[in-house]
Amino acid sequence: YFSVPYLSRVDNSMIITVAVPVMDDMRRITAIICADLSAEWLSNNIKDVTVGKTGYAYIINNEGNVLGHKDYNRVLQGSNSQVMVKNNEKLRSLADFEKSILSKTQSEVGYYTFDGITNIASFAIMKSTNWKVIVKAPENEFMGTIQTLRLSMYAIGAVILVIALIITFFVAYRIVKPIQTTVDALQGIAQGEGDLTVRLPLRGNDEV
Repeated sequence: YFSVPYLSRVDNSMIITVAVPVMDDMRRITAIICADLSAEWLSNNIKDVTVGKTGYAYIINNEGNVLGHKDYNRVLQGSNSQVMVKNNEKLRSLADFEKSILSKTQSEVGYYTFDGITNIASFAIMKSTNWKVIVKAPENEFMGTIQTLRLSMYAIGAVILVIALIITFFVAYRIVKPIQTTVDALQGIAQGEGDLTVRLPLRGNDEV
């Protein structure tokens, strides 16, 4: 069992509880081992996840409550876009996005607008708790990375094309030059006095 953050009765701090059953030889539960952790532990585990320059990850439970966030105050305040949108219509796009993923079992990419910025986001499901880990980044940052990659691919393609053309030119030149020499000699014979003693320089040991 992995609890959502809650207030400790001991010191009123936000904690999470992890519980594991202890079983006997007959697979019957005889005891429970519990460990209390600071609720900030979840946030610390995802705060280093970055996408682009300002993108980050956060965790919500099946009710939409923020359980882990790089801004830990979101956890302490119990942020929930489904509730907050009732008093702040600016959160409508975010609330609709989070509401849509709460019922889904397969990851997918979506978009939402927050503070006038269009974000691209996706999510993964934590198998042990069914919570959603959401990764988001401003669309322009994410697409900027793709645009940079596209330009790099174009540049690499152009360089490869130029190299291929140069190689093709030299290979074709080496093939055509002895043939052209032979044609010139035959034209000299045909247009001259029919001197059949003309000899062609022998280079290499190929078909020509």
